[in-house]
Amino acid sequence: YVLFFVSQWSYYVSAFTHILPEGLTYAQYAREGFFQLCTVSVFNAVLLFVLQAFMRRTPGERGLLRRTYAGIVSLFTLILISTALSKMMLYIDAYGMTQNRILATWMILLLAVIFILSLLHVFCKKFPLAIGIFITCALFLLILFLPNVDGMIADYNVDAYLSGDLSSVDVEALQDLDLAAVPALCRLEEHLQSQEVLDKKSALLLEETTAQLDRLAEQSNNADDGIFDFNIPISRAKQMLT
Repeated sequence: YVLFFVSQWSYYVSAFTHILPEGLTYAQYAREGFFQLCTVSVFNAVLLFVLQAFMRRTPGERGLLRRTYAGIVSLFTLILISTALSKMMLYIDAYGMTQNRILATWMILLLAVIFILSLLHVFCKKFPLAIGIFITCALFLLILFLPNVDGMIADYNVDAYLSGDLSSVDVEALQDLDLAAVPALCRLEEHLQSQEVLDKKSALLLEETTAQLDRLAEQSNNADDGIFDFNIPISRAKQMLT
């Protein structure tokens, strides 16, 4: 691990300095980091499981060897997780949020917590690792499904554009968010319409935004929603479209 990180140091830490390595796009850099992390995490998790299950638990040197090895593996995995997270943040800063980028970030953070728990288990033998991982996964699922994540994605992209952090808004990408994107798109449309003079790029963005809102309004009018399809964000979006 030490030799690997030293030999690839500039590649892995460049995201911390907001520098994209030569020959890579933001998407390639983030995807490589994510899939490399998934592969290494699975491999390291299997190693830790084998170590925990088959190595004899005897006091003295063997116990110290098991704890040392597990601690080192968990620590280096956390270092790799931090580099993968920095690559994903660099990608989001450049092009905004999407559902796939949020899911990848969610997975990276989940792996980070799991290996932190694993590291804690190394130093505290009585810590119930399996229960901790189960509770962590349950909480992360609640975080993913309970909030209006799609609406948060749309709000982030529009806010980043209005603040100047993003040069444009990918309206086509917001199509996957459906009605959850309506409040953010309405704010974007109002902002663009309030401008006295629009350049060609802004005028095209206004046209795309209006077309997307019209499509969502038509989709909302034609939808036959049941009582179990009701939720507050969607209801608010439908009111804004009427």
